[in-house]
Amino acid sequence: MRRQRSKRSKRSKRHRYISEGTLKSLQKLSYHDLKNLSSEELQKYKRRVGIIQQEQAPEPYTDEDLIRMLRKYTSGKKGFATRRDIKRKSRRGGGGGKKTFKSEKKQENIEFWKCIKQKENTRPCNKKRSKTLKRLEKKYPKEWSQYQKDFMTNPKLRY
Repeated sequence: MRRQRSKRSKRSKRHRYISEGTLKSLQKLSYHDLKNLSSEELQKYKRRVGIIQQEQAPEPYTDEDLIRMLRKYTSGKKGFATRRDIKRKSRRGGGGGKKTFKSEKKQENIEFWKCIKQKENTRPCNKKRSKTLKRLEKKYPKEWSQYQKDFMTNPKLRY
């Protein structure tokens, strides 16, 4: 029977990240060594790295699939995989969102205010902003005219 955690105790980080020992042992392996590992050893590394078998999958991962998944942790021409690299890879999303007038205008405002805060002379910030706004005007003519109308009626309006 499992003991329940108290409010102060936290869940162990044991299963969240790959341990340094596992990373080092995988980094020492070459691709050739990885291919020569037995099925049991591949399964052991699969558990240590945190590769989870998907429930919807009709069959378990084959040795070739595991070798392909574990290959990014081994040493190679690209260098060693560190914890930071692995965390960064797992956070990446696929593709970027579609750019719209509203999103580009919002991004431009953020960049403008960052620039203003960093510099005492605001002339380069204003120059950059005017170029960006002209580009937006050409790229989104309908939205730009609507934005100008809305802004004239309500100057406090922010996109």
